[in-house]
Amino acid sequence: MVIIPISSVLTTNLRLVINMSNLCKNKEDGMFFGVCAGISDYTGIDVTIIRLLTLFGAIATGSIIFWIYLLLGILLPKKS
Repeated sequence: MVIIPISSVLTTNLRLVINMSNLCKNKEDGMFFGVCAGISDYTGIDVTIIRLLTLFGAIATGSIIFWIYLLLGILLPKKS
């Protein structure tokens, strides 16, 4: 059994929230809203892999990922 101190978990989660402010849409490299291209820029993963994961995720979850994609397309700021 591994015991992780609560303070380290909270610190890690706080870092993730702070770093999420760098996530934005990339309309230049994007196809529709630029969400997948923005996630690709943020994570460093190839945009084709992100698009395939989004497609397969939308099919596997009964379109929940599609609705999340649309929500991100509306809420994420554009890359400046």
